[in-house]
Amino acid sequence: MKKLKLTLSVVILTLIAFAGCKKNEPTEVNQPKITFTTEKKVGSEIILYIEAEEGDENDVWIDLNNNGKKEIGESPEMEKVPSKDAYYSEKAHIIESQTITIYGKITSLIANEIGMKTLDVTKNLFLKVIDIKNNKVKTLDVKNNRSLHTLNCSDNLFDATAISKIIADLPSSTGVGKVYFNNCPDKPTEEDVKAAEAKNWYIEPGATPPTAYGFKIYPEPEKYISFSVDKPHTVKEIENSPNIYAAAYYAGTVYGYDHEQNFYHITHGTGHYEKKGQSNQGKIYGMTCDYSTGTLYCITANYELGKVNLDNGAVTLIGDLEVENMITLACSLEGKLYGITLGDEGKFYSINKSTGKATLIGDTGVKTIFIQSMAFHHPSGILYWAHSENYTDNLYQVNPADASVTNLGAHGLEITGLYFPYDTN
Repeated sequence: MKKLKLTLSVVILTLIAFAGCKKNEPTEVNQPKITFTTEKKVGSEIILYIEAEEGDENDVWIDLNNNGKKEIGESPEMEKVPSKDAYYSEKAHIIESQTITIYGKITSLIANEIGMKTLDVTKNLFLKVIDIKNNKVKTLDVKNNRSLHTLNCSDNLFDATAISKIIADLPSSTGVGKVYFNNCPDKPTEEDVKAAEAKNWYIEPGATPPTAYGFKIYPEPEKYISFSVDKPHTVKEIENSPNIYAAAYYAGTVYGYDHEQNFYHITHGTGHYEKKGQSNQGKIYGMTCDYSTGTLYCITANYELGKVNLDNGAVTLIGDLEVENMITLACSLEGKLYGITLGDEGKFYSINKSTGKATLIGDTGVKTIFIQSMAFHHPSGILYWAHSENYTDNLYQVNPADASVTNLGAHGLEITGLYFPYDTN
């Protein structure tokens, strides 16, 4: 009897010990997943942009404490992406572990500047976009990601071997795939570039300087124009145009307002225009497209942030910028808004999309007069500014982190509605 009791005690203690060991181990969840590690400390904040197709949004959750269990606060609030059958979430998360797993059929992941050290996407076959700029990732396995069409690995720690493996693993693209390794320890070789091109992928370096488009409103006559950013003085006049004050490109169409507040649809490449409506908020001084949500934002003459109705140009106000003389607007691919004010220093701001409030980043040190225009070239992530002043009109490259600028040369014009055509599919 004593022997039986002793045996039972050992069994019970063993079960308790086993349960204790298992308690803190992650539970296997039968869902597609993305796992990454970060050097950020527990309790730190990271910002993630994720997207899923309509119908899959309710299955998405983020395991912030790495216990394999869906808990309160781990289901992101997914919002409908305008003009797409998809839902997205872009928010800050407080991490409770340095290993994070995102569950669900995620199609887009944008995770910039989050201290990421490793990324495992092999267990999510639905990814189309991966953007992990400004992290510390050394290797990445994309052989299972056959739907992938955009991969941004810039400002990471990929060496030549890692770059070659990624390119070898890329799927053949039905459109033009885009992959970037800017500011990594090594660059893609000529063989890498050829291997990527054979599968219809665009790769940096090796790209020709991008062509910018916009509208010349001075000197007259007004024209729809284009120019290469490495030769801003060689402007090509394509077609006559209205006196466009602000414009932005989205999905093959340029949307713009003229000096009299009329709203136009303008065909990219030809400049053919058609009046569609009018602003209900007076003059519009800046426009940009947020590709993360398919939303066009604008700045009104009262220095308020608004959303533009693509059909008729009606503006829905969001909020006061709380800064006067904001004259131009640009949005990064990640959905971050920026603006520049008129004045002796050309102050550079970030702008909250929800409230409209502008926050100073720094001075460009460039005097600004008249209408200004700026836009991101999304494949490279570079922000260009078509500057205008009394005696000098230059094209600048702007660093969004600190407002520092690089003069790329004079264009000698007052240019509005600067844009680079970009399509997500």
